[in-house]
Amino acid sequence: MSPERANLVKGSTRLQTTSNRRTFARTINTVLTELAELVAIFHGQVLRYTGDGLIAYFAEPSFIIKSDNAADCAYCARRLIYDAVNPELQQAGLPTIDVRLGLDGGEGNRDPRLSEDEASRRHYR
Repeated sequence: MSPERANLVKGSTRLQTTSNRRTFARTINTVLTELAELVAIFHGQVLRYTGDGLIAYFAEPSFIIKSDNAADCAYCARRLIYDAVNPELQQAGLPTIDVRLGLDGGEGNRDPRLSEDEASRRHYR
């Protein structure tokens, strides 16, 4: 497997300090759920959740296809945050968030000691 990766939310600490724990958890989980759906749309899979972010991989057989899918997913993730999430946060009187994206090509492996469920478990409940 040769993945392209992306991980996410910037500004979550500011959001956490200005909202209650339940609001923060609901917001982050909603954002991560939407981002995971974007990953699937672009033929990727979530490797794991990292608290307020995620790591996804795009393992298409062609380097060009997987790179295009990862880049398109990253662009759409940014649009989702700016065009859908932030207006809702502003309307609720909460600080906006940004998205920190990174793309990397190369080998990637899930820790074999973890089950698929453990590797993708969310931290905020």
